[in-house]
Amino acid sequence: MCNLFLFIIIFYILNSMNKHQIKKQLHIGFIGSGNVATHLSLYFKSKGYGINAITGRHLPAVKKMARKINCSVYSVNPEILANSNFIIVAVPDNQLALVAPSLSAVRFTQRTVYLAHTSGSQPSTILNPATKNKSARVLIASLHPMQTFPLPAQNERLYYRSLENIFFGVEGMPAAVTMLKRVLTDTGNNFVILPKDYRKNFYHIGGIIACNFLNALITEILELYRLLKIPDHQTQKIIKPLIDQTIKNIIRYGGPESLTGPAARNDMETMERHINLLKKYMPEWAPSYQALSAACRHIQKNKNVSSE
Repeated sequence: MCNLFLFIIIFYILNSMNKHQIKKQLHIGFIGSGNVATHLSLYFKSKGYGINAITGRHLPAVKKMARKINCSVYSVNPEILANSNFIIVAVPDNQLALVAPSLSAVRFTQRTVYLAHTSGSQPSTILNPATKNKSARVLIASLHPMQTFPLPAQNERLYYRSLENIFFGVEGMPAAVTMLKRVLTDTGNNFVILPKDYRKNFYHIGGIIACNFLNALITEILELYRLLKIPDHQTQKIIKPLIDQTIKNIIRYGGPESLTGPAARNDMETMERHINLLKKYMPEWAPSYQALSAACRHIQKNKNVSSE
């Protein structure tokens, strides 16, 4: 019993030392000063990581982010990252190809530099030009947070807490992936290792469907209920229990078993009536109803085939 107790104590001590070591080893720099960069930097800082430099294209935005996270080292010149050895590139996808070459000339003071972008669709290899750096071995990866960052949240001081327990999509060079896994384990986050090929886009598409398409569907509901003179705030209260229970059902029973309504019953008469009404009164939403009804019928059909 004493030996087991001693083993547990040693395990926790070593685990604590390992966590402290990785925080001490990594000096995080950020490229980008937008919503994602701001909240990621605040999140890592809340977990005990030091943010030692920020750079970006627009100095006022960089300065604003630096002030939010209390970082005194910032510039539009990427050379400001010279003392960083874990650099997070949080810029729009169309800027990634411009960022990587600029890092190939930075005179890093560390022998190894981990470089990860936050894009969900672009491969880590878009950062390949940075690996030509002569001063350090640059190991590239991607680190995509499966979370939404709406524009109004940029001014919400505690929005970074929405990153607690979320999944990150990770892919890249093996050594870089290993380091990212250590960091995410330390922060208490989950992660999924993604392929480096075109299939990574399926992961990103899934996130878009879960977030933006859900947004579009709820917007459609709001517009429908306005025809009933029901105000938006009341509509939200009406549909929230339904949405919450649907998600619980899917988690508990699976998607096919949670399907209800006319598509699940193959009630073509009701669906056709709905489509005709939408075409008349809300024609912009008719295609989505038709397409999603077809998707639901496909789910129901496959469920019936698999149960035979």
